Amino acid sequence: MSGRLTRRPRGLVDLGNCWLVELARSPNYYVAWNAGQGTRELESTGTADLQQALLIAQAVSERLQRAATGEPAPACETPVVRCLLAYWEEHASELPSAAAARSELARLRDCFGGCLVSELSEEAIASFRDQQLASGYALSNVSRSLSTLRAALNHACKKRRLASKPFISEVFGEHDRETQTPKGRRLSEAEMARLFAATINRQQRRYLLLLAGTLGRPQAVRALTREQVDFELGCIRLNPRGRRQTKKVRPVVPLIGILRDELADAAPGPLLAIDGRPVTDFKTAWRKLRARAQLDEAVKPYSFRHTFAYWLKRQRFPDAEIGQYLGHKPANRMRSTAIYIGEEFESLIPAGATIDEILKRVLAGAARI
Repeated sequence: MSGRLTRRPRGLVDLGNCWLVELARSPNYYVAWNAGQGTRELESTGTADLQQALLIAQAVSERLQRAATGEPAPACETPVVRCLLAYWEEHASELPSAAAARSELARLRDCFGGCLVSELSEEAIASFRDQQLASGYALSNVSRSLSTLRAALNHACKKRRLASKPFISEVFGEHDRETQTPKGRRLSEAEMARLFAATINRQQRRYLLLLAGTLGRPQAVRALTREQVDFELGCIRLNPRGRRQTKKVRPVVPLIGILRDELADAAPGPLLAIDGRPVTDFKTAWRKLRARAQLDEAVKPYSFRHTFAYWLKRQRFPDAEIGQYLGHKPANRMRSTAIYIGEEFESLIPAGATIDEILKRVLAGAARI
């Protein structure tokens, strides 16, 4: 991130109009240059690798030289890592999905850190895809990372730092989307009852109830607060007020009876908390819970979404309603219309009643175990 220097640092490499420096507070190299009025600008290269830092410093030098004319840099002179870093600092760090973007940008930097934009060939992209798949990432994850790379290049062009960008083809086609497997397998009522019976405290039980009762994605469920529960209207806003929606929409869903009873005495703040501190990581607890329930590793928090979506489909609920419950953004929904109907959830109440009925049977089964 840019900052100001009050004194001249000792430069490692002098590029004429800027120089590469080291700072005690960071392992990464920085580029510094005169900004007038006795001050100097400081910009992180985002890397501790000297060769990558030199490429970035050279790009900064050329950017400063072109500043007077406003001419963007050609792709053959622009390091990929420079585009990634600027995209993070100027845009992605402020997104609701900043944590995911940071992880994707780190993987892109590790692969393309020594490349110029002009070197992003089909072969280079294919190599990145194969490398990510070999590391255990799903093809959908690779696709999102490449979307982030496109966004970074688009950002550089928009800011007139890059004259042109290469075409980066999609690696996750419609066929892949149709044949991908869910993140968690479906459960039977008996298996779900075993999960509830295996809980050892109220927080674990509440976590399962929220997953099942809202069909929310695990990350959204773990972040829920009492303020997102509206007892008067009878709904739960999975997306807190003030948070921008992402492509993974957090919808407004009915407050089913079991959750109304469970949350009636909930204190303000996080719904999942121990000693007032929010519980944000259930990975270890989930593995132990699953082991106590004697279920296989394919059973994950996402299994609740998969299971109830399947059961609602079996009950002949329309796909559009199931998709709305799951937070799947309709392709034909107009943004302006969404401003007025964003709180609409009444059409989901029958589906919520079905979920409530199934959960009551599951809890009764758990009580008998």
